[in-house]
Amino acid sequence: MKCAICLRGCMDRIKSGHYHDKPPNEIYNNNNEYINYFSVYNSIIKHIIETNKDFSFDIFIQSWNPDLEISLNNLYKPKAFLYENQLLYENIIKKNIIRNYGYTAQQLGIVKSINLMIEYSKMNNIIYDYVIIYRPDVILYKDLYLYNYNKDKIYVNDSINEDFHFIMNFNNAIDFSNLFGKKLSFLNYVKNYMKINLTPDDIKCGLHQEVLRKLKLCAIDRHNIPKENFYKYGLIDKEIELLTHK
Repeated sequence: MKCAICLRGCMDRIKSGHYHDKPPNEIYNNNNEYINYFSVYNSIIKHIIETNKDFSFDIFIQSWNPDLEISLNNLYKPKAFLYENQLLYENIIKKNIIRNYGYTAQQLGIVKSINLMIEYSKMNNIIYDYVIIYRPDVILYKDLYLYNYNKDKIYVNDSINEDFHFIMNFNNAIDFSNLFGKKLSFLNYVKNYMKINLTPDDIKCGLHQEVLRKLKLCAIDRHNIPKENFYKYGLIDKEIELLTHK
């Protein structure tokens, strides 16, 4: 069994808040430290890769952070990767706005990450059993068992309005790669174009998975999860205390 993990998008910085309500160049003007993305990697290894021992995994990276290319490639060892300055696409993103700039840029990043996987699969004659689209700034602290996912469905975490991860089969991933420019939410694109209902899985925001930038605020403080639970991912007290969103 084979699974592709498609990482995509912009790496968060500590106390950066939401990018969708800021100018596009804020991604590169913000001088705050990056989150400890090594802890995100450790959580993916523990709760996805080691949890699903019957699977082999190929990782693909699309990133809006060219300065992280060496570090992320050394960490994840992707089969294919693409690091670009998002501002190169500012005009096309603005022409295809859905909800806000950040949401639209996210859709473009997803498309680019899936396309990396598609090109690699063609060159190597691979059809993946599952494709996981994942954010490089989201930490997972619950096991994700792929055998619990129906291959004919498209899953998203917690509720149909979330975007931490999407899980689907290979053919649906190919169809999903056409979403940019349709000016539809993920929910409506899947429903109206793919004729499938987006299905929430049992991984809940705050309780089982969270944007690392908000971990203390949304998981530790809100759900009373002991901070010691996160030491095994490589986080330390000093870092955790800063993970309050903004």
